[in-house]
Amino acid sequence: RDQEAGRGEWNRMDEQALAFHQAVRQGYLEMARQDPAHWLVVDATQPQEVIHRIVLDRLEAL
Repeated sequence: RDQEAGRGEWNRMDEQALAFHQAVRQGYLEMARQDPAHWLVVDATQPQEVIHRIVLDRLEAL
């Protein structure tokens, strides 16, 4: 969590249970599945340079 790593302040979203965050994630993934032309799902475990290139490639294609 960002706050624990010294980045950002604690907020009400931090108070939510893990199940809430998982449900939100699933909702966004479902929207991306239904409309892939308008959503980009990126595996954020990749190196920053790889993520940067994926996003730039998608933007350049617009």
